[in-house]
Amino acid sequence: MYPPPLKSLFILIMKIVITLCVLAAFILSTTVWAGTYRDDFENEKDFIKDKQDRVWDEDIAFFTWENASIKGMDNGPVLWGIITGDYSWKDYTVECRIKPIQNNGYMGLYLRRPCMGCNPCYTFALSVNKAVIYRDFGEKWGGLTLDSSPFEAKIDTWYSVKAIVQGKQLEFYIDNKLVAKAENDVYLTGKAGFIIDDGEALFDDFVMTGPEVKDGGHWDPKAHIQPNPVEPQNKLEMTWGEIKCGK
Repeated sequence: MYPPPLKSLFILIMKIVITLCVLAAFILSTTVWAGTYRDDFENEKDFIKDKQDRVWDEDIAFFTWENASIKGMDNGPVLWGIITGDYSWKDYTVECRIKPIQNNGYMGLYLRRPCMGCNPCYTFALSVNKAVIYRDFGEKWGGLTLDSSPFEAKIDTWYSVKAIVQGKQLEFYIDNKLVAKAENDVYLTGKAGFIIDDGEALFDDFVMTGPEVKDGGHWDPKAHIQPNPVEPQNKLEMTWGEIKCGK
């Protein structure tokens, strides 16, 4: 038997050890086992090879490399998409940047597309007047609107877009603002990628994360280094100087 002080110390140590083990298990389950596939499209040769190797697949002729981004073009009576990943992936988050160039329809992301050239998928799209989650495609293609909200996608403006599929939960964010959400479990697995309908857009910085996602893609860290912020003191001095000059 331990003396009372040692017994209390032993119990405290055991509680700390158990807490650390639980914390370590949580960290492992949420980080080590979660993969990330990302592509910043900095190198044209990488993208061309990925299309040849079918890493990016489907309507690849309508998506071309342009100035370290991907340009999607729809010049016909149908919509086009390009997808990556694996058909078995289930729950994941996709983030990217989208810049409308011409917009008479919608542009955005496929998620859980279970087969190439088939209708099933979830579409998270922005357009000239709304942000919307479709089951399948837009209304003119027989798609079902799951949720939408008013949104004006302006020409030549970059938008940060995020789409989440988690079980039957679907969420759509634009510039970190939740714009649409729904519950639907018709499609449980599939690839993800870009979609364009009646317009042109640039797509960039594709990042896909999830427990089943495998690490991969192309990412140049130097292209994502943020400039050093302006020191508050210097900013104040510059502002004061501008005020004095204005007077």
